[in-house]
This record gives sequence, structure tokens and C-alpha cells, in this order.
Amino acid sequence: MSDNRSDMERLADFQLAVAELERWLDERAEQDRREDFNIFEVAGIVNAEIRHSNMIAWLINPHGGHGVGAKVLAKLIEHAGGIAPEDMEDFAIKREADHIDILALSSKNRMALAIENKVWSGEHDNQLSRYKRITESKYRNWEHFYLYLTPDNEPPESDEDAEAWKTLGYGDLADIVQGAADQVELLEKPRILIEDYLDCIRRHIVGNEELSERCVEIYADHKRAIDLIMANVPDVAKMVHDYARKWARCLDGATVVEECSGGKKFVRFRTERLDEFFPKLDKVDSWGQNSFWFYELVANKSNDDLSCTLKLQICFNHPKKADLPKDWIDTMRSFIDAFDGGEGRTFFKKNWSGCVGKRVRFDLDGFEYSDVVDVCETFWDDFRRREEGAIREVFGDAISS
Repeated sequence: MSDNRSDMERLADFQLAVAELERWLDERAEQDRREDFNIFEVAGIVNAEIRHSNMIAWLINPHGGHGVGAKVLAKLIEHAGGIAPEDMEDFAIKREADHIDILALSSKNRMALAIENKVWSGEHDNQLSRYKRITESKYRNWEHFYLYLTPDNEPPESDEDAEAWKTLGYGDLADIVQGAADQVELLEKPRILIEDYLDCIRRHIVGNEELSERCVEIYADHKRAIDLIMANVPDVAKMVHDYARKWARCLDGATVVEECSGGKKFVRFRTERLDEFFPKLDKVDSWGQNSFWFYELVANKSNDDLSCTLKLQICFNHPKKADLPKDWIDTMRSFIDAFDGGEGRTFFKKNWSGCVGKRVRFDLDGFEYSDVVDVCETFWDDFRRREEGAIREVFGDAISS
């Protein structure tokens, strides 16, 4: 059957559907407030990554006192591509060993399972590759398995990490724990704790299936209207990028490298202060630059284009074909370590190395130029302090300020 509605009529009908969805959401929220008591919500740890890791470590501990034994651990080993041993009594569960979120170790079976847990944060500093190297170095001639746990089964950034680290969604984890709990008669306290945790995952991390179904129905009925809206949504990442570049152009003692700051992701600039210690070389990089270092403001858009994150990092470009002097490379590495100050936010890649700062998120529903400026100023106050401290540590105290 043909649909002869105009675009304006489609948008009006879509507004009615959205209003109905909002009423349904309000009713569900009120019902939740009246009926539900969840210990994880009361404790305010719904989004606390460390608390989730503690809970998961407890659930996979064969001696955790929860009543499910090694059932959850066995399923996770299988999910990671292994075969769970018959005798799992000697598995020890470690938290934050060598910064790995969760590590399950069995000397008897010579087996190690590493779990990296990311609730709302992302990867940094090549941590997955580094954790894999550490695990295989410490537990030689063992079987090694790796799980990358995220809310929506997001794969690791690099192809190499994606091959080694099997993805595990929080929905998959909830199903595994639920399946283990259904097989045994749990005592009341652990049963309540496990039920509340599964409810917490499904409501706050994975999402609501009924809500997803309603959204699919609305999209099917109003696809044209939704497509019109999405085609006219402002580009948040581009706005943040342009505001950040405007800020950088006004930064005292800094120069924006315009030819490397186009598009809507990177704003690259250098400071006169650091140029004194990393002067130009008689070589050029892929952009035709001969300084081989930048500060970078990076605007990363979300998958739905309705938000983006902004971060500041310092990067040194050292492609092998450039054949940079060894003393320059050594000084660069020392400077990056001093700049980081032991916080573990460095990255050393094939062609790029540096140190990354914190991220701030900007949403479509409200930010102005002044908001981006405030964030950039906060970033820069921290990095300017780091820059001066690293200069003094690497190049000596007898330096003019």
C-alpha cells in the first residue's frame, strides 16, 4: 500500500509516536521506583567498572561462597575458545595483577584466563597487547585465553588484539551467570545478590529488550521521518573540532599546524617551548613536516553521531623509513615517560608514541563554544605543567624558564 503523506505529515506522526514512547518510559520508570529495590543501585555502583570487576571475580571464583562453584568460570573459558578442565579446584582469581582486571590461574592445569573489563571506558596505551605479553611471559608453556568484556560486544581496536582477545558482551555474561544459577539451589543471600546483579546488568548496561522492540517498531513505521531528522542533525564532532581549533589558534606560544588539522577529528599544534628541545630535523614526515611531534586535540564521534569525546595527547611521529637519529628516539622515550609521570597513560606504537590525557564527552543536547574552551583550558593547564616538568627532568635544571 502506497504512503502519500508529505514529509511534514510524516514528521508530525512521528512526533506522536515519540510522545507515546515517552509516556511508556515514564510509566516504566514509576513502576520501577515503586516495586524495585536493587542493592547495586542503592550503593550507587551501577556504572563503577571496578565494582563490576570485583563482582565478576567473585562469581568466577570456585570457592567464592556463592553456590555456583566453577560453573561460570568454566563457561567463560569455553567462550574464550578453551576446554574447561574437569578439576578446577585450584584456580586462583587475582584482581589487578600487573594491571590486568581479572586473572584466573591454575598451576595444576597450566591454564590462564585474562579478562579485560570495559564498562564505559575504552582502550588505551596498547594495554591488551601489553597484558597478553605479560601473561605469556609470566606463565610460559601454559594455555592462555583472553576475554574482552564490553556492554555491546565491541571488538578491540587493532586486528592483532581482536584475533587474540575474544569479545564477551555483558548480555552474554548475564546469560552465563543466569544459566549457572539455574542449575543449583542457592542460599538466600547469594541468590538475592546474584539476582540483583543480573537485574543491574540488564537495566543499566545491556538495555531493555521490550524497549528495543518498541524502538524497532517505531523505526519501521516512521523510517522516512527518522531519516529526515538524522540527515539534518548537527555534526557534533565537527562542531567540537572547529571550536577546539579556534581555541588552539588563540593559544599563546603555540602554532596550529593547519595542514594537519583539517576534517573533523584532529587539531594539531606545537609550542615554541618544546620546539627548543625537539628542533626541526633534515627529514620530513608523511605531512611534509620536519618537527616530528605534535600536541593533538582529538574529537572522536560516537557511533550514532549524537555525541563525541574530546581528548588532548602529545604524539611523536617516528616512522621507520624516516630513519630518525637514535639519540632523538631515546630522548623522545625518556620525555614521554617523564611527561606521563608514572600514570600509565603512555603509548608506544610502530610509528607513533606519546601520552594521552583524560576524555570529556559532549552531547548534542547542549554545549557551547565556551564549554569546549573550558575543557581545552583544563586539558592545557595539566599538559603545560607536564611539559615543563618533563623538560626539567630530561634536559636538566639549568634551563631558562
